[in-house]
Amino acid sequence: MIHNQVEILSLTKACQIAKERGHQELQAFSDSKILIKMIHSKGQFNDADLNKNMQRLRYILQDFTSFKCYHILRESNKEAYYYANKGCLLIQGDLRINEGEPEKICIP
Repeated sequence: MIHNQVEILSLTKACQIAKERGHQELQAFSDSKILIKMIHSKGQFNDADLNKNMQRLRYILQDFTSFKCYHILRESNKEAYYYANKGCLLIQGDLRINEGEPEKICIP
């Protein structure tokens, strides 16, 4: 699973939770320019799983009266970057990490 897929799945889960809690408007912040471009794109991608995950996200986003996604710098988003990498490594089954130390992720 690629990093972008993990970010899409995370955003999808956040949207599901927001929907369950009755929110009508949603704002998301990401340090991934690629993710933001993918969200705003109406096209298909070369990866079948990526297409499936984007389709699911787009379907959920239809339930909101407003959705905006903003780009922020990765340097301003170290904690989220830490958890995104941790999620990728967990899914890949290769997690070697020093808990509580976001700057010390070990990616083999």
